[in-house]
This record gives sequence, C-alpha cells and structure tokens, in this order.
Amino acid sequence: MRPDSHKVRAVIERNVAELDHAAMKLAAHGALPDTPGVGPANAPADTGAATFLALARQALYNDALSGTLRVFDDHKDAHSLWYVLRCQRKEAIAAAAACGIGLEALEETSARLRRIRNRTQFHIDRQSIGDPPETWHRPPVDAGELAAAVHAAAALLAAVAHLLDPQAPPLRLSPYDGADARALLRAAASRGSA
Repeated sequence: MRPDSHKVRAVIERNVAELDHAAMKLAAHGALPDTPGVGPANAPADTGAATFLALARQALYNDALSGTLRVFDDHKDAHSLWYVLRCQRKEAIAAAAACGIGLEALEETSARLRRIRNRTQFHIDRQSIGDPPETWHRPPVDAGELAAAVHAAAALLAAVAHLLDPQAPPLRLSPYDGADARALLRAAASRGSA
C-alpha cells in the first residue's frame, strides 16, 4: 500500500530539514582552519585556541555526518530518503533524471555511510581499537564528498516533493556559507595581534 502524499511530503520535509542542518554545519566546518595534529591525543602540546578550533571543526563534521546518516539510513523501518524512494518510485526516477542524479551513486554513498555508521560513528568497532586518533581524524568520507551527498539528496527530495504537490512552496537548503565564522576568526586574530 502506497502512503498518501501528505505523509510522504512530511517525511520529505523532515529529511530536507536534517540535510539543511548538515549543509550548514559542513559550511561552518569548511570555514574553520584545518589544524593537523591537533586533537584529544596530543592536546597537552597544543595551544588552547588551536585545540578548541580543531575540536569544534571535528564536532561540526561529526554532527553533519550523523544527520546525513539518518537521511541515508536504508533500514526498512526508517523514514528516510530510501523510504521516500520506495513509496514514490515513479516520481523518484523522474526527479532523479530531471536533477541529473544517479540513484546508483546515492546507493553507493548510502553503503559507504552505513559502513561509517557501523564501524566508527555509533559503535566501537574492533578494527578501530588500535588507533583511536586515526578513527577520529581520517573520515572515510571527506567533507566535500559528504556535502555533495547532502546537496544531491536534498535536490532529489525537493524534486519529488514538487512532483507530489507543484503548488507547495519549494524546499531548499539555507544559503549559509560560513562567512560569519571566517569573520569571527579574523576579528579574533586581529585582537590577538594588537
């Protein structure tokens, strides 16, 4: 039985909201400097500001990853991207074609994210026991790849929503680009050098 379009629209809106938060966190993540060698394993040797920025950058990535994992969750009971694509298969295929998005690429991304979820994000996997800093600092999906997946999933869901109800307001990601984070860092740096 196919659910009514109002329920599917609500599921789409919830998933796009999750993707919007992920996209904003990835933009802020990208605005913060990448500080190699800074993190929990070597915190005593770091300056306080560098450690904080490294931890904040890592936290933004991890939170964006968590939100994206929820949207790409392919469990049969999850009301995620895959739920929408199962319920609205015909519309999803049309939307994917219109957006130039390959469903196979999204399936591959979903499989990679599932491995991350199961190995490092929500479980302590036996293979990560020997080198926890490696687990924290070398994500198998980098921020650029994650951002591409977020934007592709949001575009696809928005296109399906439009096919279901062309009169409804369009769904879009926020235009946040992290410029405020860069400005705050510049202001802090200028105060520190004064």
